[in-house]
Amino acid sequence: MRRVLSTLAIGLITLVAPLRAEFAYVANSSTNNVSGFRIRENGALTPLPGSPFAVGVQPILMTVDPVGQFLYLANFHQTIYGFRIGENGALTPLPGSPVAVGVQPTSNGS
Repeated sequence: MRRVLSTLAIGLITLVAPLRAEFAYVANSSTNNVSGFRIRENGALTPLPGSPFAVGVQPILMTVDPVGQFLYLANFHQTIYGFRIGENGALTPLPGSPVAVGVQPTSNGS
């Protein structure tokens, strides 16, 4: 019985607190940075403190991991940058970033 109640409690917590996007990021290829915004409850965007964030030369593609902790960004200069997304949305470079990946990386369509 204890195991059933424990599983039920975990299930209820999951239902009460679904994942929700809190931040949005836009690559600015011509200015070599990323603009960051907080997504408000009503859908409005407000700029993040410290935005735009410097990210290397000609950022073109970005993705955020499923739980919203990391942002990865490819640029035309054969590298991918990794950033930790802070509680306030600020981007902090990951150790070992950038990583060389080849000439003009592009999306695989997924």
